[in-house]
Amino acid sequence: MDEEELKNRMLEEREIAFQNAQALERARFIEEERLRRAQNEQDVKIMQAEIIAQEKKETKKGVGKVTFVMMMTLAITCDIILALIASFIPFVGWVINAFLTIIIFLTFFMWFKMKGIKFNSPRKLATLPIGLIIELIPYINILPGWTVSVIINTQAGNLTSKIGLK
Repeated sequence: MDEEELKNRMLEEREIAFQNAQALERARFIEEERLRRAQNEQDVKIMQAEIIAQEKKETKKGVGKVTFVMMMTLAITCDIILALIASFIPFVGWVINAFLTIIIFLTFFMWFKMKGIKFNSPRKLATLPIGLIIELIPYINILPGWTVSVIINTQAGNLTSKIGLK
């Protein structure tokens, strides 16, 4: 072998070594990218689990103590106002009373829905309209219909959430 062939052979070996190094670097890069993707997928799964846990925490069924006090305050106030309107303004008061009763019914219905209390069974569906029926009938609307309705719905909602029923 002469010098020229030796140089060519060394150049070829260097070229092969360089190509092997590039291939090795590409393989490392691909492996690192695969690991990053796997880590990202794992991070995404962890984040999704955290989001689901947070949503479950936020949509906890039942009514808390503060909300119960607020609902009871509104219910008692509405019962008193409606009883006074119906007592002191006989015929016009009944019309005003009916209008306010429907607004109060919708308010409590939405409030219970936002708190996760569902009215999907006939028994539960009948609990909120108790207040509506009591408050729509003249002379009977002096009874605390909304207060009774709120107590029934909050206690039933809290009881079912504690024992895990839907």
